[in-house]
Amino acid sequence: MDYFEEYISKHKHDENCAALTCPSYGEVYKKNYHKEVPKNQMNSNLATLGDAVLKLVLCKILLENGCENISEQKKKYECDKILIEQIAKKYDLLKYMKFNSNDEKIKQEYIYYKSKNNKTIHTKYIATTVEAIIATVYLEHKSLDPIRELVTEWFPELKFLN
Repeated sequence: MDYFEEYISKHKHDENCAALTCPSYGEVYKKNYHKEVPKNQMNSNLATLGDAVLKLVLCKILLENGCENISEQKKKYECDKILIEQIAKKYDLLKYMKFNSNDEKIKQEYIYYKSKNNKTIHTKYIATTVEAIIATVYLEHKSLDPIRELVTEWFPELKFLN
């Protein structure tokens, strides 16, 4: 079991798990508990940190492997499409996430969608959850090592880039 799987397994039944709680869940929470879901119990801020941690680890790996165009190479691995279709799907993340499953606008599938004006829609919440879990794994271990291990497991080809 890797660090990502371990986190999901440990927190999948935790009603207060911010990393697995999307802002769309606010409506469901309000209906069930008759109050607003606390902002610190949603994954938006954690996702910001997770995005930065992922970028840092990717840059470090690419730099160590002598990659000549780090900016272009890291874009291939940090995009929402990869986070949704490869990583979230691998762990069947939708099964453990808290979101408003009654909202017809929110797609419940591991397919990345873009709108006509190139903005992410419908499944961005899945990529956000992946980033939030990356952040919590980093925070729990107080180290980039577990994230590096995950990234090299998810993208073994990174070791051979030049």
